[in-house]
Amino acid sequence: MTTPLTYERLAELRRLARGDRGPAPGEAVSAHTVSALNASEALPATVSVDHLLSQALRSENGRTRALAEKIHTLAADLAQRVQDEYHARRHRIDAEVTSLEQQLAEARARLHSLDRDATPPTAHTSPTTTPTRRAGAKSGVDAAAVRDWAADNGYQVKPLGRIPANIIDAWRDATINATPSFNT
Repeated sequence: MTTPLTYERLAELRRLARGDRGPAPGEAVSAHTVSALNASEALPATVSVDHLLSQALRSENGRTRALAEKIHTLAADLAQRVQDEYHARRHRIDAEVTSLEQQLAEARARLHSLDRDATPPTAHTSPTTTPTRRAGAKSGVDAAAVRDWAADNGYQVKPLGRIPANIIDAWRDATINATPSFNT
């Protein structure tokens, strides 16, 4: 049979836990104290805080009830604080994950763009010379350079096939003939 946990019983248990086996000064010896001293009754290792608070909230002593209410409020505040800290840490980590995912997506897009736009070098190309792509045997110009220039300057040129002579002439006038001479 378990004795209800009262303030007096708690004080008695604390005294017993300290090793004080006698009654408190001016206190009458209770039957339970005698039984604990004589029968070597085991003391509870811990007291449930919830149980202690519920007992204290029902106490006849106003100070005990006020203390229990204060502890209850502090425990609720502590629980809210721990929850808020968890949510703040969770938010920071989620933001970091989102940022890293965005960086990864941007890097993948750059890699995809590089793969899409790049023309890998052929085995016959040396790093010091670039192969000349000709627009035609008679023109002797780099077709890709002419097409790029034409697109930048408002000319419409098909991506494949013969480049019209007037566009090649305009390209020569703008690039080759316009190159300044550095002869002194």
